Amino acid sequence: MAFWLTWIIGLLSLLPGVRDGLWNDDEVPLALSITLGVVFAVFSAWLILMTSRGRNWARWALVIYTAVSWLLLLSDPDALRAQGTLAVAIDAAMLFIELYASFLLLFGEGVQWFRPAPGR
Repeated sequence: MAFWLTWIIGLLSLLPGVRDGLWNDDEVPLALSITLGVVFAVFSAWLILMTSRGRNWARWALVIYTAVSWLLLLSDPDALRAQGTLAVAIDAAMLFIELYASFLLLFGEGVQWFRPAPGR
């Protein structure tokens, strides 16, 4: 549920006016930004869906995908700050939610859910 929450918040944070310069960046064409956004949103949703259906491989893939995404985003703090205070606050909240959700998937309640039932 937490990953779905951050997925929705992430999409809402792409609305015009939330992230400074997102919709009028001269370096990256708007069509490319939209295409990549859709591709990553669909891929993320698919991983979340597969995880929610109990696929163990998806649990690991989702955690790794989330970690790599955040490492890439945090590797350029100036670019994050340039998007504005609201965007930074949203990203910080999403980071903590996804860290907590990843922890639960790997070490918390999620571990029990992904364990095979006795006799399988």
